[in-house]
Amino acid sequence: MNKNIYIYGGSFDPVHNSHLKISKTILENDKDSKLVFTIAKSPRWKTPKETIKNRLDMLKIGLKAIDISNYDIDEYEINSKNDVNYTIDTLKHIIDKYGKDKNYYLVIGGDQVNKFHEWKDAVEISRLSKIIYVKRKGIPLSLKNIRLYNMTRLNLEVDATSSTDIRELKSLDIPMEVFDYIEQNELYFIKKIKSFLIEKRYVHSLSVAKLCYEIAKNNNLDKPMDYFIAGLLHDIGKYVPKDKSDLLMNKYYKKYLHMHMSEKSYHQFLGEYIAKHEFGITNKMILGAIKYHCSGNEHMSKMAKIVYAADKIDPNRGYDSKYMIDACNKDFEKGFTLVLSENIKHIESKGLDYNNRLTKSCIKCYLNK
Repeated sequence: MNKNIYIYGGSFDPVHNSHLKISKTILENDKDSKLVFTIAKSPRWKTPKETIKNRLDMLKIGLKAIDISNYDIDEYEINSKNDVNYTIDTLKHIIDKYGKDKNYYLVIGGDQVNKFHEWKDAVEISRLSKIIYVKRKGIPLSLKNIRLYNMTRLNLEVDATSSTDIRELKSLDIPMEVFDYIEQNELYFIKKIKSFLIEKRYVHSLSVAKLCYEIAKNNNLDKPMDYFIAGLLHDIGKYVPKDKSDLLMNKYYKKYLHMHMSEKSYHQFLGEYIAKHEFGITNKMILGAIKYHCSGNEHMSKMAKIVYAADKIDPNRGYDSKYMIDACNKDFEKGFTLVLSENIKHIESKGLDYNNRLTKSCIKCYLNK
C-alpha cells in the first residue's frame, strides 16, 4: 500500500508536457507514492474550452504516452452537481477515499502559489495536506505565501507552458498522441486551419507536418513540435482570393513582386502573414520556414530546410520519395541538399522557370551552381 498520496488537479485543457513531466518526476522521486489526478469540470478562475469528456480522454492518452503507472484519476469533481468545485471539498473526499493513515500532498503550479491566499479555506488545505509547488521558468513566486502555508518546492523547473497557447497553435508542447486526438476530433485550432484549405491540401499539410516532426526527431533537434507547426501551416496561404492576395503582396511583400516568380509561389509569403496575424505565431524560425518553403533561399535555418524538403517529398505526392526521406532522416543537411538538387532537375525537366533571386541564391548557396 502506498503511504504517500499526491493530488494533482487542473482543467487539463489540454494536458501538456509540463503536466506530464511533473507527474513522472513525482512518481520517480517517491517510490512509495500514488498520484491522484482530479480534473476540474467547472474551475473557479477559468472556463474550459473543451468538454469534460475530451479533456479526460486527452489526460488518459497523455499519461499512457509517458508510460507511468501507480496513478488514479478521481472523478469526484466530474460527477459533482456544484456550479464550482473547491479544492478543500475534493481534498476531504480524497482523504476519506484513501484513508486518514496516509500522507497527503497537494501539487500546484507556480502561478497558483501567488494566489493561494484567495483559495477557499486555504489554511485548512495546508493543514490537511503538504503543499508542493512547481516553479515555472520566468514566473516570480510569492515568498510570503510559501512561508505562510509552509509550501515545499518540487525539485523540478518546467517551461511556462500555456494551455491557451496550445489551443491557439502558438505552441504544441504536447505528446503526438494528444495531437492525434485533437486532430481526429477537430478540437481547438483544427477547424480554423481547415477553413483556409481544401481537404486535399489539408491532408498534404498534415502529412508534411508529421514528416517534419519525424525528421527533426531522428536528427535529435530541439522542440520537434515547432517543426510540426511549421509543416502544418506551410500552405495556409494557398487559397487566398486574388484581390486579397494582390493587396497583401503590395502592402507587405512588394519587393518580391518583380522577381519573375510565379504567382503560385506567393502563397509562401501569404502563409507567413496568416500564420503571424491569424494564428499569432511569433516564432521567427517557424515564420521563416513558411516564408521560403516553396522557393528556398540562401542561408536557410534548420527548420526552413526541413520544411522545404518535407513539402517536396511528402509521400502523398504520388511518386517514390523514400530514398530522399531516408536521407533526411539520417542527416537532414545532406538530405536537404539532395532534395534541392532533385527538385531543380524536376523543374528543368518540365521546362519551368525558376529564374528568381530567391531560388537562384538557394542553388548557389547549397549546390554551388
